[in-house]
Amino acid sequence: PMMVAGRLERRAGEEDRGAAAAALARRLGVPLLADPLSGARRGSTAIAHYDALLRKETFAADVLPDWVLRVGDLPTSKPLRRWLAALPDEVEQVALEPEGVWHDPDGVLARIAPGGELVEAGRTEVGWLRRWRDADEAAGFALDTELRRGLSEPLVANHLATTLPAEAVLVVASSMPVRDVEAFAPARDDPPRVLANRGANGIDGTVSTALGVAAVHDGPVVLLIGDVALVHDLGGLAALARSRRPLTIVLVDNGGGGIFDALPVAAATDAFEEHVATPTGVDFAAAAAMAGIAYLRVQAPQHLRPAFETTLLHVRTDRAETLALRRRCVAAVHAAIARPGADEASRRAGHEGWDPKTYLAFIRREGVPGYDRLQKEAVAATLGLAASSILELGTGTGETARRLLEAHPDASLLGLDANEDMLAAARERLDPARTALELRRLEDALPDGPFDLVASALAVHHLQAAGKADLFARVRAVLAPGGRFVLADVVVPEDERERSTPLSEFDFPSTVVQQLGWLEEAGFEATVTWRERDLAVLVGHVR
Repeated sequence: PMMVAGRLERRAGEEDRGAAAAALARRLGVPLLADPLSGARRGSTAIAHYDALLRKETFAADVLPDWVLRVGDLPTSKPLRRWLAALPDEVEQVALEPEGVWHDPDGVLARIAPGGELVEAGRTEVGWLRRWRDADEAAGFALDTELRRGLSEPLVANHLATTLPAEAVLVVASSMPVRDVEAFAPARDDPPRVLANRGANGIDGTVSTALGVAAVHDGPVVLLIGDVALVHDLGGLAALARSRRPLTIVLVDNGGGGIFDALPVAAATDAFEEHVATPTGVDFAAAAAMAGIAYLRVQAPQHLRPAFETTLLHVRTDRAETLALRRRCVAAVHAAIARPGADEASRRAGHEGWDPKTYLAFIRREGVPGYDRLQKEAVAATLGLAASSILELGTGTGETARRLLEAHPDASLLGLDANEDMLAAARERLDPARTALELRRLEDALPDGPFDLVASALAVHHLQAAGKADLFARVRAVLAPGGRFVLADVVVPEDERERSTPLSEFDFPSTVVQQLGWLEEAGFEATVTWRERDLAVLVGHVR
């Protein structure tokens, strides 16, 4: 089973239905494909990149659910809508609708239900969720790589959805802005609220809508809008100067209607620009001056933040380049999920190929700029635990093991690594009376416990999502009562500008939120004891 969440309306004082939908998906353990307009793209089961994933026919055909729980309107994504409409008749689609409203333009719903009866019936197999998670994580990494190439329309949408605080409201215009937010917004536990006008005339009055939101909302309000939509509401722009609440307008100006460039009509070059793309020719700096509001030409993502006064942030893009980027993004996702799954040993080929004699120097100089701080914080997270037996995953040359043994003078340590040369280097620097080292991969069975402490530094990020979740469950099984799991590793940063650790095609870092979710699912009480840029220390306590 799976859940699909479209736009969910919420009136003042009402329950956050998006958060409730995400909580239900987590309780059921099902993949949640949530449009950001639902407010449900959050939690450990959320799948953020379904728009690109479902464009690959083989993937779409290979992930057919046995039934679908639908919440809210249909999502904006055309690939998702087509996929839902084409599901076999035996795949029951049920609408979770407490008020009993039947909204089914495609005629595929079997019934509506209040929800309680679905909680037990909908529980899923772990492998089904992991399959979606793995694909989503690979897609996210591929998209991240493409978006880092420079300022673009998809990057603007991704940046706003990633960095705006939870108390903010992001108003999104029709056409490409709402689609870019759906395609490129990550899953967050604390997303901003996303609003949009949908319908036949959704392009009209967008500035006025955002102005109304700003008038009643106490937090930051940001409008993401295209040039054509802005010109359709110049009256709203003129009214901004009289507003008592600041509104930040992020204008993506590509010289016309970029959504039409992907349609066959774009081939009619003689008539296309004037009659279909309809470039506005408006001087937006002058328009801002006319409205009496501040204006800034944006050259970098860091300029895209809420302002203390009403401001027009102008992002100039090229329609042809943007179309090519969107196609590259989809192709990159498809290549990422088509790549045969390699085991942990092959993914660590780069690590294992380094000379153990120069490995530490390389890591400190080029590999992980925050290496020493990460090591210190990892050891600090183990203090206060009376550990007599330690299991280390990914011992490498023994640097973390050395620090752990110094911090726990009464403990013995069993270290595992997939490279014999690294283990040989570790043997030379560790006390053999207190240390045993074994050649094992992270996927291999763990030694019988119980252990008081399991620790790992800079190893687990070589596993994909399913591998991480599986490892966490196996770690929990070998820990003694009151034991602790300390994970110090590379993570996906909250802001791409904070990435400092270079990644290879064999690195699959996950977000802190994802890993906290997997730790909790494995039976841990999970916390973050330290985080800086793209490094973090997570701790799982045995309940």
